[in-house]
Amino acid sequence: MSENIREVANSLALITSEAATLKEMMDKADAGDASASMAFEDTMESLNLMIEDKADVVAEISDEILNDIKTAKAHIEYYQDIKRSCENKQRYFYDRIMYAMDQSGISKISTEHQRKIYISSNGGLQPLEISEDELDEEYFKCIKVPDKEKIRKALEEGREIKGAKLLPRDRHLVIK
Repeated sequence: MSENIREVANSLALITSEAATLKEMMDKADAGDASASMAFEDTMESLNLMIEDKADVVAEISDEILNDIKTAKAHIEYYQDIKRSCENKQRYFYDRIMYAMDQSGISKISTEHQRKIYISSNGGLQPLEISEDELDEEYFKCIKVPDKEKIRKALEEGREIKGAKLLPRDRHLVIK
């Protein structure tokens, strides 16, 4: 990148901070002192020009970062496709070997190089087949879940609800 990201961000923050301080000083200054007012305005104008120059650099860096993100996403998708393809090959290969072993009645193969191929049961809990229509009520869970839409509407209408409140929205920076 053309400039160090931290340096650009810090220098823009410093310049905008100086502009804010100058604005406060202008607001507090005596309106009758024309020479001081003129000096404040000149300084503010030069700070605004510096801010605009830095803003151009900020926008360029933002574009570079966004391009890097797009490139990284493209690489991720590419390698995820390769991974998915390899997993599909492995699944097909293992399924074919297991089918052949099942058909021939062989459950274990040992090689002269101390390699083993065998069919093993999966661990974990044994799978269930459930027909919900036939189950008794005692085998169902009752889950209590807050109705967020109903709560939001009530709060937006001005009602107070114990245990719920609307939070301020987050903010984000837009660079175009």
